[in-house]
This record gives sequence, C-alpha cells and structure tokens, in this order.
Amino acid sequence: MPRSSWISREGGCAGGVENIDRWIPLSHTHEEVQQRLLENESKQRQFAVDYFWNKNLENLNIFPTRHALDSWNVQKYFELFNKIFFFGALTKDFCELKFVEEVGVSREEWHRNSTHEDVEGHTTDPRRHRLCYQGCTKISIFEQKDDVSKATLLRRYLGTLLHEMIHAFIHIYICLSPSCEARTAQLEGSRGHGITWHRLAKAFEEFAENWLGLGLDLGRAEVESELGNGESDLSAVDS
Repeated sequence: MPRSSWISREGGCAGGVENIDRWIPLSHTHEEVQQRLLENESKQRQFAVDYFWNKNLENLNIFPTRHALDSWNVQKYFELFNKIFFFGALTKDFCELKFVEEVGVSREEWHRNSTHEDVEGHTTDPRRHRLCYQGCTKISIFEQKDDVSKATLLRRYLGTLLHEMIHAFIHIYICLSPSCEARTAQLEGSRGHGITWHRLAKAFEEFAENWLGLGLDLGRAEVESELGNGESDLSAVDS
C-alpha cells in the first residue's frame, strides 16, 4: 500500500509551503483548495465538458432501463465530474465509489441505512487515522425507491454524487496536522458542511447549470445550519 503523505511537522501543511503543482493527500489548506477548485480553467476541464456535450449527457432521458440508470451511469458521471470539478484527483488510489442497492451483495447496508439513517449518500473520512491508502475514502450512493421518472431519479443521484465528491476531496487533501486541526474543525462544521463545502457546492451547482445544462441540487439549504457556530446564514458563502 502507498504510504500516506501525512505531514506532522510543526510548521503545518507541507512545512507551510503551498503545494501548487500537484495534489498531495492531507497537505493542503482550506483556502488553497477553495482557490484552486474555484479558479479551475484547466484543459482537462474543457476536454471533459466537450466530451459531456458530444455524448449528449445533459439529456437525462437517454438511459433505457432503471437498472442501467443506477450503478453504471453513476460511475460514468463520477469519472466526468472528477475531471470537470476536481482536476481528476479523486483517483482509485484514494477514492472508491460504491452504489448500494436494495438487492445483491450490498442489501444489508441498504436496509441498515433505510432503517436507521435514511441518507442518500455517505463519505468516510480517513484523516482521523492519519492515513490515506488505497481506497481510503469511500463514497456510498444509496439506491432510491421513489416512484419518479428516470430523469428525476438520475438528477437526484447526480446531486448526491457531487455533494459526496466534495466531501471526499476535502477528506483526502485537507491537512489535519496538529497546527491545522483546530481550524479545520471550525471550517468544516459539525458534519462536514462548513464554509469550504458550501462555497464549492454553490460554485459547482452554478457551473453544472450554466455549462452542463444540469440543474443539480447539492442539498445546501438542508445543511445550512452547519455554517459556523450554528448560524443559519449563507451570505458568508459569497464572501
């Protein structure tokens, strides 16, 4: 297994030096992550957007069956979203995507979630263990059984997917060294929906609407109260 890039020097993230050329696990500040993701004008993003339109993926009615709508298509959009929003940095080395269905090998997990938590997605956070190894962050997308159209269901999956991909990126790349840990807890809120998550979610919703033709809901309103000190105020997201 590849060793973690965990930085424990007293100087903080990578000795206090921004990692401007590449993404290093557990080594970046919130400010750096926000700036680089929000100012992304990479060729990789443009190529992925062009591919998206060439394959007619803005049309959520093109998928023939409900089953094809689920795991295969969620994986396809994950790969494109990774290139469009995250510089392709959510690699298989560090991030694993799982579609949890009512039947099959994941049925126990699906029923446990349906009975106790009833969330549409979940992402694990490996930073507390000071390690990031293969598949360290796991995104789970839970199959939904609502009687809605295929397009409506896929749109919901995609909103959940992008919501969780932001969590995964933060979990993999934000520093949690002793000098960073207190600020990280403050910036991420009680369940991970702090200012960094909200700013990225807002920008990604707008990009998906304006450049991909997808009206996605990442659930920002539902977790608004986590924005620092329990304040219910999204105005800070625009600052």
